[in-house]
Amino acid sequence: MNRKPLVLIPLAALLAGGAYLWQHRGPADEATTLTLQGNIDIRQVELAFNGNGRIARLEVREGQKVEAGQQLGQLDATRLQLQLAQAEAQVAAQQQTLARYQAGSRPEEIRQAQALRDAAQASVADVEQLLQRQQHLVEQQFLPQQQLDSTRFALDKARAQLRASEESLRLARLGPRREDTAAVRASLGALEAAAASLRHELAETRLLAPSAGIIQNRILEVGDMASPAKPVY
Repeated sequence: MNRKPLVLIPLAALLAGGAYLWQHRGPADEATTLTLQGNIDIRQVELAFNGNGRIARLEVREGQKVEAGQQLGQLDATRLQLQLAQAEAQVAAQQQTLARYQAGSRPEEIRQAQALRDAAQASVADVEQLLQRQQHLVEQQFLPQQQLDSTRFALDKARAQLRASEESLRLARLGPRREDTAAVRASLGALEAAAASLRHELAETRLLAPSAGIIQNRILEVGDMASPAKPVY
């Protein structure tokens, strides 16, 4: 019974000492490092021309930083530029034709058609008078029948020319038909679409950066043939 106090006293002393040390502990170490863990997402893309052709220019190298929309390369576009110039010239010419059709006949054109009709009328009158004189001469046997037949043929020809000139004058006064104007307008639309297609192809000869980043590798060089299936950067 006298041994229990001898065992409990050291245990109580140990607990009391631990409590004292905890209450009087020193400040935390200021050099303590805060470590955070996570993932960094790096996006890598392969850049290629949308068109086919020979590379004329490459403007960046490995390790170079680029911005979104920056031009990185250029294909040889000489052929497309010439084709576009021709297409735009055709569009301009067809626009002039459409403007002429929409405006109708000019007063000068109507006067010209009227002058041709008047000349044809005068020619018919002259040949008719000649035919009448020749008929009297043939009846009196002063002129061969063959010459009279030739004059009749000339009269038929003059009358045909008169009918043609009268029709030309009528059309000039009416102006172009709506069907003809619509056909010219449709042709203009086709030419404009062809020019727009060439402009799109010309834009495809440029290689632009889709976003900001750093060039890791330059795979092709100037003079190489490029295609959508062959990455450049």
